[in-house]
Amino acid sequence: MMYNYTPDSGRLRSSQSDIAFRKPAWATTFLGYTFSKLASGLLATFLGLVLFAGQSKADDVYLSAGGSGTQTGNSWNNAKDFNTYFNTFFPSAGAIPAGTHIYIKAGNYSITPAQPAALNANDILIQGGFPLTATGVDKSGYNPLANITKITSTGGFVGTNGSLSASTNVIELKGIEFGGAGSFYFGNIGAQGTRGTFKFTDLNIHNVSGQAVFFQANGSGSSASFTNCLFANNINGAGGGAAISNPPTNLPLTIVRCSFTGNNNSAGSANGGGAIFSESNLTISDSYFCDNTSYVGGAIGVPTVGSVNPVYTVTNSTFYHNRAILYGGAIGLSSGSIDITGCKFYDNISNGSRGGGGICVVLSSIGTVNTVDDCMFYNNGTLTPVAPYGGGAISLMQGGSSNYQITNSKFVKNYVNSGYGGAICYDNNGGTATPTISGCLFYDNKANGGSTGLGADLGIRYGTISSYPRYVVNSSKLQLAQSAYLGFNGGGSGSGTNGYVFGTGPNVNTFSNTTDDGGIGTPTFSCPTSINAVAVNIEGQVWDDVNGNVTFEGSENGTNAGGPLFVNLVDGTGTVIASTTVSASGSYTLAAPTSTTGLKLVLTNTATATAPGPLPSQWVNTGENVGSSNSATQSATLGQIELSIGTTAITAQNFGIEHLPTPGSGTATVSNAGGTTPVTVPPSAFTSTSPSSDTGDTPPGSVTAIHITTFPSNVTSLTINGTVYTSIPGGGITVPTDGNGAPTVPILVDPTNDSQPVSFTFTAIDNAGKESTTTGTAVLLPAPDLTPIIYARPSSVYNTTDLTVVVDVVELLGVPTSGLITVRVTKDARVNLVFIPSTTLVGGRSVSNSVWNVDLSNPSYYTLSTSQPIGAGDKLSFGFTGTLTPGATTGVLTLSSVILGGSGGEVRVNNNVDADKIDYFQQ
Repeated sequence: MMYNYTPDSGRLRSSQSDIAFRKPAWATTFLGYTFSKLASGLLATFLGLVLFAGQSKADDVYLSAGGSGTQTGNSWNNAKDFNTYFNTFFPSAGAIPAGTHIYIKAGNYSITPAQPAALNANDILIQGGFPLTATGVDKSGYNPLANITKITSTGGFVGTNGSLSASTNVIELKGIEFGGAGSFYFGNIGAQGTRGTFKFTDLNIHNVSGQAVFFQANGSGSSASFTNCLFANNINGAGGGAAISNPPTNLPLTIVRCSFTGNNNSAGSANGGGAIFSESNLTISDSYFCDNTSYVGGAIGVPTVGSVNPVYTVTNSTFYHNRAILYGGAIGLSSGSIDITGCKFYDNISNGSRGGGGICVVLSSIGTVNTVDDCMFYNNGTLTPVAPYGGGAISLMQGGSSNYQITNSKFVKNYVNSGYGGAICYDNNGGTATPTISGCLFYDNKANGGSTGLGADLGIRYGTISSYPRYVVNSSKLQLAQSAYLGFNGGGSGSGTNGYVFGTGPNVNTFSNTTDDGGIGTPTFSCPTSINAVAVNIEGQVWDDVNGNVTFEGSENGTNAGGPLFVNLVDGTGTVIASTTVSASGSYTLAAPTSTTGLKLVLTNTATATAPGPLPSQWVNTGENVGSSNSATQSATLGQIELSIGTTAITAQNFGIEHLPTPGSGTATVSNAGGTTPVTVPPSAFTSTSPSSDTGDTPPGSVTAIHITTFPSNVTSLTINGTVYTSIPGGGITVPTDGNGAPTVPILVDPTNDSQPVSFTFTAIDNAGKESTTTGTAVLLPAPDLTPIIYARPSSVYNTTDLTVVVDVVELLGVPTSGLITVRVTKDARVNLVFIPSTTLVGGRSVSNSVWNVDLSNPSYYTLSTSQPIGAGDKLSFGFTGTLTPGATTGVLTLSSVILGGSGGEVRVNNNVDADKIDYFQQ
């Protein structure tokens, strides 16, 4: 049923007649027991039947209308007949064993009420919503909206009777539509005591006569949760909510994404909660309450003062056109405390003396804090309160020492027909609480028909302790002039004493607001008529695509790149509607609503990103491998998968990523022949310090090339594999390499300045074709070039003669030397040479014998060495003195000098020898 609200008319219109109040007998006698809060119930019947359907062992059981095949129940092809399974075998065959999961195909089914029985098994699942075409054991077609599994009954049943530990007593109902008379009852017959964890998911429960779901379980650790359920047009003639009733227990209720429409609790003054009655903690989020009716709390109500003092937490929910006879048009509580955030209250009405068209809290738990934050109250009203009570939107009464905090909320066009507080009324008769109102807006609220008179937006009653009851109002926008805010004594007359404390300074209020409605305008709302579209699972893998071929190969591994890494589900409006972290092994799973279009998955490092990336440092996308279960056309955007959602699970939506390579670096020393002669760049110049690598991938990838994008410094020309460049072309130059990043083709350069280094900057490319974002360097260091010049004097001698030998070691390229320099001078038997370290002048030539070391051990050479650097273009000399004794011979004596290769860092060795001769004659 679709409801449409028109604020001008102030009524809710539907295709059915307005729900009437009913008042059947309070107690129901059932199987010899009298339940003070139990009417007959459909879901109770079903649960009882399920728990005792005679399955001999824990197993999956498949059911359909009429059955199929051998009817063993081990698959859809051999499904048991639903009626035979439940009605024939119940009750004599005993309880279903723990771990039994029952799956039911779409169809219309009915069950027969039976006797009470104990819930004494763990992990029981009863799930409908499967298509008639399902085969084998395939459960991927689950969709309770498309495949309606409807179960009806005409009688009630006590579904549980036992006392097991909370950790082992678990049951779940899922994907079923229930209709007909009856309650789903949890608890001992006539006594509390059952423990358990109860889960209700994707249920449509409607037109039940009696409390649709009734709990009476007080075992420590028990809990119940409702997710994506619809309760519609259920009518209860006994005390307690028509949809859910939870008397004093230790059973907290959690309700998520549920809708309650047209439920009616008509039991009279003792009843509470047209939809929900709970005297245990109640947590509600993202839910809707429409057109529910009760004596107290049209949607949620607890009319009695209990001993549990529960907390009622409601977030992001909507209350629309709910009705209460006494107080609390949407929510009415006589105990506990409230925490209400982000909720909307439209057109809710209280018809009774205590008021609170939206919310009424009576005698809140002592010492607790009650909060209302970021809520909207529009056109809520209290029709016939007893002055000075009222509160068109909120009524707070007898707070004791409780604190009320109402913050950041908007109150627009709420009203009280008689009494005070068109928006909020506070009666603190005898209490010590001080409500705080902060950051709120009030516009066009009315008391007694007017929006400018006393109590039009706020009303307060002094009660008997006049020093305490007051409002503290900060940073709010109020309707009246400041002087018009007066309290009321017990008789209802206005007084200027006590009542309001207004903020000053940064907390100052704005008064006389007659124009700003906070942007609310005239809101409209339609009540949900079905459960939400059931989500389908989406799952996939993020893997290290080492070779970049976008195929998840057996040798490759899943990864989350060290995290954090998220897969976000983004809808067509660019909103993230689901997000999940990627596990260390690369897997992820999330759910998408089947009715949503324009969906996409994005891979990123935050849970809020609506576009792909960035990924963890040094990781990039290679592509997406989209499994066949997703038929959507894919864009070229990396890190993104477009989705086409059907009714079955979407699998193998895989994201390929890989770690970028790391470029190496190195140096090499080369000797330049000068002029325009190019110099060969050794491959080690790119790797000698550190090789390029791709070890960030697992298994490791390999480097296949380097990419040069800038022209080397101090170079006139660059030759790569025979191609000469004088500048870098657009896109750079890609040079193939071995796995360490050493070029495998020749590279030559012609240095501009022979005495200066040549420097390359490059990136590395791996076998996935991905390029590093960091750069490596290759530096060519110019080498000195040493040559010896030997002087033997005199050049002609007769008989025995004194002589000198001087060797100059000369640097030719203007590059200073570094490191050890070694020179050899030949020995000859006719010459006796003496090296004197202190000598500085030999044969008229300057020498530096003191920096040279001489080694005479070799019979063929004098070996001299030094670590003294030779400056650019300079020389370093040493000299011998000695005697030539030719004897009775005539001839030529040759003395040679050789610089050992690598001396002083030089590279060139083809100019490292020099010789001089002496002509000698006999006497």
